[in-house]
Amino acid sequence: MKSRIYYLCILFAFNACTTSTKEAKEVNEEKNVIHLTEAIANPVKMNLSEIVDSVKFVPISSKEHLIRGSKMINYSKPYLMVYPGCIYNMQGEFVGNVGAMGQGPGEESGYGYSVYYDENKKLFYTKGDKIIQFDKNRKFTGKEVRVTYRNKNGHTLPEGLKSPYAFLRAGEYNVLLNYPDSAYWMDENLQTVKRQRIIPEDLFLNSPGGNLVVEYNHFTYNDTTYLFNCFTDEVCSVTEDTIVCKWKLDLGEAKADSRCFLNNMKELFMDEQVKILRTAKGNMQTIKTMSENSKLAELIDGKKWIGKVWETDRYVMLYWTELMAFQGWRSSENKNMTHWAFYDKQTKETKSIKQLVNDMDGCVDLTNFGNIIGINDGVLMTTIWPYEVYAYAERKKEKGEPVDPRLEKLLVNYDEEDNPILVLYYLKNKETK
Repeated sequence: MKSRIYYLCILFAFNACTTSTKEAKEVNEEKNVIHLTEAIANPVKMNLSEIVDSVKFVPISSKEHLIRGSKMINYSKPYLMVYPGCIYNMQGEFVGNVGAMGQGPGEESGYGYSVYYDENKKLFYTKGDKIIQFDKNRKFTGKEVRVTYRNKNGHTLPEGLKSPYAFLRAGEYNVLLNYPDSAYWMDENLQTVKRQRIIPEDLFLNSPGGNLVVEYNHFTYNDTTYLFNCFTDEVCSVTEDTIVCKWKLDLGEAKADSRCFLNNMKELFMDEQVKILRTAKGNMQTIKTMSENSKLAELIDGKKWIGKVWETDRYVMLYWTELMAFQGWRSSENKNMTHWAFYDKQTKETKSIKQLVNDMDGCVDLTNFGNIIGINDGVLMTTIWPYEVYAYAERKKEKGEPVDPRLEKLLVNYDEEDNPILVLYYLKNKETK
């Protein structure tokens, strides 16, 4: 069947594409706001076993594809999606590939693509310069839509969407997020039926190449997709009709001004970086001094920013960062400026964690946020590399301490250069004391 490509920039002009006039509903200030200021000011030490019931280690097959990094792994229920288009089940078994690069129908023509799965309709989607639909057997259905346009140099043109960010399930529809300002509901034929703005009108992205400094995250909970909007600090449900706030996170005056990462990003980040490098001419002390005295440092140093948020039956979990402008140029120390925090829906307590002690397996560092895939349906998903497990086991043996039998079993048939090991932490539920 000959594929039809619907261009979004044309579709939005049609009457079938309607713009939502609804803004996210106001949340109840007493019930749905999680206040973080006091918890951040008084962080506590915590054992992992206080919030986790059990842990499971799942080797990811290395026979078919070698994974280049933990950030290449995403979760789209019930699969692990590994860039560029490899699918694994939750037992670590390779399922197959979906999508391809090229210039023809059903092929992605940009730099690469991510993969999403609609569990209800048994459809796969790839998202790159196009949204392309595939059936349950990963065969092209003939349906695709171009969402981004590039010139000969590979730069994104103003036409179409500048930063297609994620493709999410929303009941009978799917939602395409255009970072940072809007969401587009698309039907099964990939035609746009609705639009909603998700940040205030006075915020906009000023980044010539569409570069992102801070990002959104999404997760599934009780068969619903949720989106965390880091600019409004709202955890929102994504439904067939709207994106509506469920939880509001409150940082008070410690919250950094969102305009630093949007409206003023080009001036404060990009232009300032160029200025510093040109002026310093390689002198690291000059680079450090100019960074410390930059306008960006004046605006964000010491301020707080919430990175990602997830909800489970019992917790609203998140991590937050204490900001430092141009940190890589200013600090030679490997200082951890990102920390866990969580709200216990059962006890109504909010805690920020200064030290999370892994007393479950001792091996996985859960403050290595770059390895964390996410939290979905009550399971915290992260990865650890085989060479890290080998090094951990060696240190334990040198001290004459026992190694977790589950880890020793993994090492029997696992090579140091194999794919990472998926680690699943099952969080406590409402009934767990």
